[in-house]
Amino acid sequence: MVVKFDILFEHDSGVYFAGQELKGKVVIHLNKPKKVRGLELRIKGFAAVKWSESGSDNNSTYYDGKEDYIKTTTHLVAASDSTVLDPGTHTFNFTCQLSPLCPSSFEGKYGHIRYTARVVLVRPWKFDQKYTKGFTVLALVDLNRIPTIRLPFHMNISRTFRCWPLSTGDLRVTLDMPQSGYVPGECLPLKLLIDNKSNVAVVSINTKLRMIIKFSSQHPSKKTNKDKISIAKLYGEGVRSKTKKEFNYRINIPATPPTSFDRCGIINIMYELNVEIALSGWNLKETLSAPVVIGTVPFSSSRQQQPTTSRAVEQRKMETYFGDERQPEPLKIVRSDETPQDDSQTPWGESPPPTYETAMHMMAGKINQEEQNDYGPLEFSPRYPVFNIPRNT
Repeated sequence: MVVKFDILFEHDSGVYFAGQELKGKVVIHLNKPKKVRGLELRIKGFAAVKWSESGSDNNSTYYDGKEDYIKTTTHLVAASDSTVLDPGTHTFNFTCQLSPLCPSSFEGKYGHIRYTARVVLVRPWKFDQKYTKGFTVLALVDLNRIPTIRLPFHMNISRTFRCWPLSTGDLRVTLDMPQSGYVPGECLPLKLLIDNKSNVAVVSINTKLRMIIKFSSQHPSKKTNKDKISIAKLYGEGVRSKTKKEFNYRINIPATPPTSFDRCGIINIMYELNVEIALSGWNLKETLSAPVVIGTVPFSSSRQQQPTTSRAVEQRKMETYFGDERQPEPLKIVRSDETPQDDSQTPWGESPPPTYETAMHMMAGKINQEEQNDYGPLEFSPRYPVFNIPRNT
C-alpha cells in the first residue's frame, strides 16, 4: 500500500467530555511521491435513528431522524491540481472545540450517537482515499448536582390472595435503596423485605438493572420505539408461605452510558432497578421498579452520607409511563455548564481518575459500513468511565 493513515488523539483513551477541545494529529506515511488535490480532516458528531414497521397490508413504513452536533472540515493541504507529497512521514496537528451540549456517545439497536474523525486524501482522476476513526464524547452528569438522588428510596407493595369466599393472606414486599444515583464501578446496595402471610409461595426473586432507550423519529412522522437491555442481573431464592425473610443484595454497575434526558432530541437513556417476584401457580408475579441515575461524576466523599430525616425516606411516587408499560418517574437532572477545559481540570477533583471501558451489553458501531475506499477500522465501541469506589461497610 502506497499510503498509510493514522489519527492519534491527544487523550490516549480517545475519550473527551462535552465542552473540551478535541486535540490530536493526522499521520500519513508515503513510500513514494503522491500527487494529490488536497488533504481534508472532517470531524462529525451526530445522532441518527432508523427502523421499520409492517402495517396491516404487509407494507413496511420506515422511520428515521437525525441531529447534528459537530460538522467541520479542515484543509490540511490546500486544494491544488499540482500538489505532490514527498515520500516519508507527514504529520498535521488539529484542534476542534466540542460543544458543551454534546450528548454522550451511544450505539443501539435502532440508532446511535456517534463522533468520528475522517481523513480524506483527494486524488486527481481517482477515488478519494479515506481513513475514519471514532472517538468518545461524554456529557458531564455530576451526581452532586442532582439533589433528589441523594435521598434514600423506599417503596412497598401488597397483594391479597383469595380463595372464595375467604382470604388466604397477604404478601407484602418492601424495597429500600440508600440513594438513587451511582456511577459505573460502584455497587448498588438494596434491601428487600418479603413478608409472606399468604398460602402462596414465592418461587424466585429476579433483580435486574435495566437500561431503557427511547428512540424518536422525525420522518415521515413523529413516532417512538424503545429497547430494554439488562446490564446486571441477580437471582435470589424463594420464600415459603407464612414466612418473613430479608434479602440484602449488591449489584455491580458495569461500564455503561450515563443517563440522558435532555441533550438529544431523538435518543433518551434512562435506568431502572427492576425486581420481579415469581409466585407459585398460575404464572403469577409481582414487580417493583425504582428509578436509577447513572452519572459520569460520583458523589464526593463528604456527600456520600445520606440524610436521615423522615422526609428523606418518603416513598416516591410512581405515576408516569415510559412507553406502554409502567415505569418509575424520571428524576429531574440539572445540567451543569462547568465543563473541564483541559487535562489539568478534571471533573472529579482530587479523586482518583477512572479507567475507561467499553460497555459489554452494547453493540459496536459500523462506522465505515457505507464508505468506499476507507482504510480505517470497520467498527468502533464507545468507552465509559469506571470508578474504583470502596464499598460502604
